[in-house]
Amino acid sequence: MPKEWVMASEVVQKTNTANFNTSLISSEHIDIAQERWMLPTLGQDMYDYMVGLQNFTGVYKTLVDDYLKAALAYYVMYVILPETQMKVTTLGVQTPDLYGSKTDQRTFSEARTQLLENATTLMAKAIRYIEDTDGFDYYKKSRNNKSGGVIFY
Repeated sequence: MPKEWVMASEVVQKTNTANFNTSLISSEHIDIAQERWMLPTLGQDMYDYMVGLQNFTGVYKTLVDDYLKAALAYYVMYVILPETQMKVTTLGVQTPDLYGSKTDQRTFSEARTQLLENATTLMAKAIRYIEDTDGFDYYKKSRNNKSGGVIFY
């Protein structure tokens, strides 16, 4: 089953972070990004269907290869970036200085925000592909199961 829709090497390649150590990207990081952003965007029915596939074919292969992998790569980098700036040890939170001076908090925040904006933009492109292409009945089913309304306080 294609549990992880993107590989660590693809995350580095698609986010143009060539010097990033792929061993820092775990399957848990990818799973977190998939569950946090892919599941609510695609809907439970489509997400469950895709997770259950042995391999992607047809429109689903196009969706994953041409759209979701890129968005997911940026979401994964968004998830992992804080871990690159600090490590939690038995001594508390440490800020390792392996490659010279750290970036200031403002620059770090701007970089992380840009990762999220890029991912969101690419995910919107994926949704347009889904909505404009026949064969995504599970997406339409998920959308039809959503309830709307007004919340009163």
